[in-house]
Amino acid sequence: MSVSKAAEELNVTHAAVSQQIRALEGSVGVRLVTRSGRSLALTDAGMRYASGLQEGFRQLLEATHQIKAYDADAPVQITLTPTFAARWLMPRLKRFKQDNPEVTVSLSPETDLVDLEADGFDIGIRYGSGDWPGLVSDRIAGGSLAPVCSPDYLENSPPIREPADLLKHPLLEDDDVEEWEEWLKAAGVPEEALSRASYSMIRNLAYQAALEGHGVYLGALSVLGDDVRSGRLVLPLGPGGETDAGYYLARPAGRPLRQPARLFWDWILAESCRIPELR
Repeated sequence: MSVSKAAEELNVTHAAVSQQIRALEGSVGVRLVTRSGRSLALTDAGMRYASGLQEGFRQLLEATHQIKAYDADAPVQITLTPTFAARWLMPRLKRFKQDNPEVTVSLSPETDLVDLEADGFDIGIRYGSGDWPGLVSDRIAGGSLAPVCSPDYLENSPPIREPADLLKHPLLEDDDVEEWEEWLKAAGVPEEALSRASYSMIRNLAYQAALEGHGVYLGALSVLGDDVRSGRLVLPLGPGGETDAGYYLARPAGRPLRQPARLFWDWILAESCRIPELR
């Protein structure tokens, strides 16, 4: 509803957008927008027209993704969380490459949720319930959450004997504090006490910060288990209880997996069943 913002997004001038709006209204013979100062609003006809065009653009995008899917040699495009990529997948990925040298895997570690269909990803690996509209999912790792920190940090910091003690420590987080807050409340920390918590936002690197002794991280044992078994991390309050959430493979329901993506999907399902090894 802004000519200026539309011009900026399309990388054209303000006048060019206004001219195109007038030309479009002249072509269809219907008033599509109303103007009030520098603002725009869609008329009823404009809203109806926009809805139909959006569906048409969606079909164009879907057709483009489907034709790209025929390229069996294209890299398998995967979006996943940085922690899962670094601590779970990367130590195991060499086994996939040994068994499937002809398949190229492209990883996009990010904390933001993406639209697999619209953004052209074959597979997503995400933490949650696994019940996402428009996606098919398979669980690959459990969701037990627990605070972790380095042994040196624990030795040289105030003791952590109960959940409320965590409020005296930097609580490391990749993206937002909601997960920490929910865990603390479930552990019995009064809601009014949560205002005393000190959160350290270190986007995509909070787990590494915990390894380096900068504070306490809340993570899934299925991902951080290797570091716990090796002693690089400790569980000051012990392992957490199992939850319904977990790490899942996900793919668009309406698009079949390409052959190389199917190989990766089946491999990671099998890999998730392997007995953990001490690294």
